[in-house]
Amino acid sequence: MENSTLLKRRRSDFYTSISILILAIAMMLKSFTFPMKESYAGVENVWYVSPALLPLLVSGLMILLSLVLLKKAITDGGMQQAIEDFPALKAAMFSENFLRFIIIILYLSSYVYGLIPNGDFFLASMIFLFAFIVPFYLDSNNLFMTSFWPFALGSLAIGIFGHFNILSTTTIDFIMIGIMVYMIFFCWLNIKANGQQKAKWRISLLTSVITPLVLIPAFKFGLLVPLPTEGIVIKLMETIVH
Repeated sequence: MENSTLLKRRRSDFYTSISILILAIAMMLKSFTFPMKESYAGVENVWYVSPALLPLLVSGLMILLSLVLLKKAITDGGMQQAIEDFPALKAAMFSENFLRFIIIILYLSSYVYGLIPNGDFFLASMIFLFAFIVPFYLDSNNLFMTSFWPFALGSLAIGIFGHFNILSTTTIDFIMIGIMVYMIFFCWLNIKANGQQKAKWRISLLTSVITPLVLIPAFKFGLLVPLPTEGIVIKLMETIVH
């Protein structure tokens, strides 16, 4: 590999590792706000069934991998290259790729700080997956308007409602259902004339529903891990199981 190509890759690795490290630290700090132990009917649960365990493991692994990537980038000259290319970086900040990067960060932040602490974990995960998958998988800038903005603004409102206890968890759950229905309907209107995009739309919808439908019961009823917020869907699952 040519030295210039290697430096460009290590420069990208430097930017990526810093971004992932910041996001992972924020995720870990948020995870520490979840209870490590709780008592149910006088019985105290041990730490390894805490709802904080999974996000702590994920964020810890992200921190470790980002530090490894950062060390590699610095060792191979990626940080020095990033410093030298800083004037060009300012111009790149207005590029489409940078905008997409910012949108990805906003997606993750909205999910972690807006939806998860305040609404049903199943609904939060389903909305996040659909809003995240559709515009990228269908590769349509128009779908950013019909999936990202309702998701981002809805998450912001839910975060405010939940933080100040303005609305109950059940009410927030119904708001999330409304957001999901809105995104499904208007995304369909945007692609209904395109057969290939309709197939991708169906796959996106199925993925966003099936993934939490499989993983959440596995953690809740298989591993007995309490979830961050258990709303109407997870309570319905409990009723069916018991």
